[in-house]
Amino acid sequence: MTLTGLHQQFLLHCEVERQLARQTIVSYRSDFEQFKESLREHGRFGLARQDTVGTFTVEAVRDYQYDMVARGWSRATCRRRLIQLNRFGKWLVKRRHLKENPLAEIETPRREKRLPKVLPWSVAEEVVAGESRPRNRAMLAVLVYGGLRRGEVVRLNVNKERVVGLPRQAVEALDAYLATRPRAYAEEAKFLVTGGRRITGRVVTKAVARAGRRLTMHLHPHLFRHTYATRLHELGVDLLVIQGLLGHESVATTEIYTRVSAARQRQAIQALEGRLPN
Repeated sequence: MTLTGLHQQFLLHCEVERQLARQTIVSYRSDFEQFKESLREHGRFGLARQDTVGTFTVEAVRDYQYDMVARGWSRATCRRRLIQLNRFGKWLVKRRHLKENPLAEIETPRREKRLPKVLPWSVAEEVVAGESRPRNRAMLAVLVYGGLRRGEVVRLNVNKERVVGLPRQAVEALDAYLATRPRAYAEEAKFLVTGGRRITGRVVTKAVARAGRRLTMHLHPHLFRHTYATRLHELGVDLLVIQGLLGHESVATTEIYTRVSAARQRQAIQALEGRLPN
């Protein structure tokens, strides 16, 4: 079977067995065409008889990698395309079309470390203050003022010991919500949907999206965790304290927020420079 035919079978495997999204399949197909174009440019794919699994070699992949760099493709694009080829190579080995995966000898570019996005603290506070529904406001409050993950909000119980200290704004929002449930038992879920069942992660996401529509911006739950940690650092809170509040196992994970604060400081200076007279 041709290399192109094998890749089509691989796509079918991804679609039917792995049930990957349609857009992912389209991306896999498009990126494989880019790889075949590189094979043609290096004289490995100009004839029909060259469309064989034997053209899928370490040398061909390395040439492809060099071609992408020469054309100025971003590191993220190069990384994605090599990862997808690697999955194809693993599939070929598993189906015994190849003895070894050519990508096993190729070093994939490291993922670019991007600073997490954060909100201005005034905007984060408005997310909570502007919410009229007691349950949603309480959920938003623990996201903003407690830095909790979405799953942690879902798992909260009425009597759950507070591992994270909450400021007055969050406590008031929680108390106001629990006041609507005067018969709540200590072991019950903190947040419920209609019918008395525990909320799901989707409920939290929808509450955040509702706040985003009100403020005409895209919001997601984890954005508040980044904002919370960055705010603490800007207020001079010790990094080890922030690590404990976030529940990070390593302080190295928390150190990214020191870079976020530095980036925000640079942005402030650049904005100031833009306002200065010539």
